Amino acid sequence: MTIELTIAHLGDSADLLPNPAFGSPERRIGASYEGELAKIRLREALTREEALHRQIDKLILQHQAVLSRLFAWREDATTHLANLSPRQRQIMALVVAGHHNKNIAAELGISQRTVENHRASIMKKTGSKSLPALARLALAAAWIGAPTSGP
Repeated sequence: MTIELTIAHLGDSADLLPNPAFGSPERRIGASYEGELAKIRLREALTREEALHRQIDKLILQHQAVLSRLFAWREDATTHLANLSPRQRQIMALVVAGHHNKNIAAELGISQRTVENHRASIMKKTGSKSLPALARLALAAAWIGAPTSGP
């Protein structure tokens, strides 16, 4: 029975015996712990990376929606401005630049009342309710700075 206990004891405590290939039992336990810790850290890093990918995908979708709306707004603005005559475009450029009706009339050699009529037609054709709205429309169409002599 003593021999059996000794063999059983040796079998149960084999992990605690020093092994030249793996080092002391403490080293094997430490290596096992470090391996598990590395696995946990790797899983955490992969989880963070997946979360970042989801955030990036969400941001891309949001930016695509914003860009889509901006392009639609620009196209709409371009369509509105395409309906203007060359003279209306010329007057619009001066109005958006901040010139008064009296100065525009003097510069173009037309009456102030004619400038007012053109301004009213411009506002109606573009659907603008105010001068700032007209300026935003012109900017959206990337129209400011374009030649005013023709379409």
